[in-house]
Parts: sequence; C-alpha cells; structure tokens
Amino acid sequence: MIAVYFGAVAVKNTRYTVIAMLLADLVGIITSIALAYLFLHNEKLQVRSLLVFYH
Repeated sequence: MIAVYFGAVAVKNTRYTVIAMLLADLVGIITSIALAYLFLHNEKLQVRSLLVFYH
C-alpha cells in the first residue's frame, strides 16, 4: 500500500518513512501490552472502578 501511495505522489526516498512507520507500530504494541497488564493485573484498579466513568 505504501508503494502505491508514494508512487502516486512521486516520493523517491522512503527509507526513513518505513522506519518511522515500523517504530510507531512497535510503540503501539508496547503501549497496548502495558495498558492491558495495568488493567488486568492491578488489584486496586478493577473493572468495576472503571465502570464509574461510563455511567
């Protein structure tokens, strides 16, 4: 998909763009794992306490 977009706008050097995209994916994965661990393994922060924000 990136090749189609960059080909359409005539971008020649995609080296840093691909690195930035992969780094953003890695940060997203690490953040999602950390948040899941925080919400699921923290005894003080239970799902019931999170429901207060939704009501």
